[in-house]
Amino acid sequence: FTNSFSWENSSNYFDVFPPAGKTMSNLAGFMASLSKVYFAGRVDDNDALRTEWAVQGDRVRVWVQNTEQRDTPAGNYIAVWN
Repeated sequence: FTNSFSWENSSNYFDVFPPAGKTMSNLAGFMASLSKVYFAGRVDDNDALRTEWAVQGDRVRVWVQNTEQRDTPAGNYIAVWN
């Protein structure tokens, strides 16, 4: 993660790789959620939070972002591999 105020795919993400002996074809389920968010300034009706994930070639990338950030955000995940 970085402590970036940006709302785009090049910051505030983490990657989840398959465990030893598994590949992305073994991914049976995945879920991500927001763990910590630190607001800065006035949080009002023009602010947003984002927790999204996408399967990439060799990993799952999880983005945790918000538009009123004063510190590095954090996320949780659960991955099921068969």
